[in-house]
Amino acid sequence: MGRFFLLLLLMAGTFLLLNGVSFELPLGGNATGARVEGRRVVLETDQLEVRFVILDRLSDSFMVFGGEARQRRNGMSHATMAALPMRHARVIHARYPDFHMCRSPGAARAKDFTASMSFVAMDGAARDALAETVRLHGERVRGGGERTCVSIDGAGLSLESVRVRGGREDGRDMTGELPPLLKQIDFYLAEQVELADCSALLR
Repeated sequence: MGRFFLLLLLMAGTFLLLNGVSFELPLGGNATGARVEGRRVVLETDQLEVRFVILDRLSDSFMVFGGEARQRRNGMSHATMAALPMRHARVIHARYPDFHMCRSPGAARAKDFTASMSFVAMDGAARDALAETVRLHGERVRGGGERTCVSIDGAGLSLESVRVRGGREDGRDMTGELPPLLKQIDFYLAEQVELADCSALLR
């Protein structure tokens, strides 16, 4: 595959990731999970090898305000979420109990602390749990506004390199050609993912 086409794939994926638009391609090598090599996490897709450096540990619970978990052939993560850390949710909830509703004056406060998080799943179990979190969020919102919460253990990640896998350009380093927006994404390793009871976490 030519490097121009690969770059277009990366740019398209970045746009979709940052703008909340989704479409689905056949599953690729990122469908099962990543592997850890010392202080690095390696994600292999059909045509890319993506390497991340492991940063600080992550162990937190979040209220979900949006997400996407469809697998793309050369996607650089398994799921993205708009997630509000529960430590902020509890403070906002004390003043605005209905803050998770769009009409609430507390909704703007929640938006200020909601982060866009892109998750690389450690294994199939973590990937499936991320997908179920996103699915349940959509179902509940359509059903009347109940929120979904999730607890995640893992670590922050820093994107280190992207290389071509297979074909005539196998092994070629594309890191220097990545779109600037891609370098602004906050990546995280998800090792353990569990759905949580929002009402209990808010107390």
